[in-house]
Amino acid sequence: MSLDQSAIQEITNTAITASAVNILDLEQADFKAVIIPEDAKIQTLEKLQQYRNRFIGCMKTNSIEDFVTYSTSTKNESVKCFVSHESMSAMTFFNIGDEDKPGHADNTALLDLKATSEFISVLKLNDNAVSQKTLAEWLEDWRSNIVAFDADDNAIDFKVAVNAIRKLTIESSRKSEHEVSDMKASRSLLENVEAKSTEGLPAYFTFMCTPYHGLAVRVFTLRLSVLTGGDEPRFKARIVQLEAIEEQITEEFKNLLVGKFEGSEVKTFIGKFSLN
Repeated sequence: MSLDQSAIQEITNTAITASAVNILDLEQADFKAVIIPEDAKIQTLEKLQQYRNRFIGCMKTNSIEDFVTYSTSTKNESVKCFVSHESMSAMTFFNIGDEDKPGHADNTALLDLKATSEFISVLKLNDNAVSQKTLAEWLEDWRSNIVAFDADDNAIDFKVAVNAIRKLTIESSRKSEHEVSDMKASRSLLENVEAKSTEGLPAYFTFMCTPYHGLAVRVFTLRLSVLTGGDEPRFKARIVQLEAIEEQITEEFKNLLVGKFEGSEVKTFIGKFSLN
């Protein structure tokens, strides 16, 4: 008597299941499970239970206070918080465990700091060439955050500074030189382009804002340069030492969390953690 493919598969599944029952003591497991004959998989019954086998999930927030409250709500010596210097975020792992008893690291809390509208705006302006109109309107939009200065570090009246930017003009002068000799004739044309404005054009200005919600107020210095390559002048404002300031902001973020976690079991690190 020959057996078809389905009969052979059924005999195989029965044999594998019987062998697995002998090997696995499911009654001693931390949670209930059954052996499924198809492909001999072990399947948890968690979805049919009233409660889950263990607490897992990810709490997400933009609030530092809520993140700290949630992170310190459980007493566990292995709780660790990793602060990212790239994305201004922090993640707490409640079941990361240790070398002796490594955990699954799937019960977490994520803090994702949001940049303020002021900080986003000044970063967008940074090191980009803009027209007179664009710069003047930007300054007027954020006038409460801005102080303009001349090259001698003297403060300039805000209206005077904006008007100087609006009225800036480009003047061009040409000088022609002609030389004739027995062997050659040459002609050169020299052009001098200069940006001229009424008094009050700022050399730089400061921009005061809170870069991220929950962090301290900072003052950014933006150097102003005039581009005269076209028919109309364009401006470029560059934040001085932006990279160094960003490092300081990250350090402030970490120190803030360390201070708020003081007295709790949470340990804080700069960096990111992922399971291999």
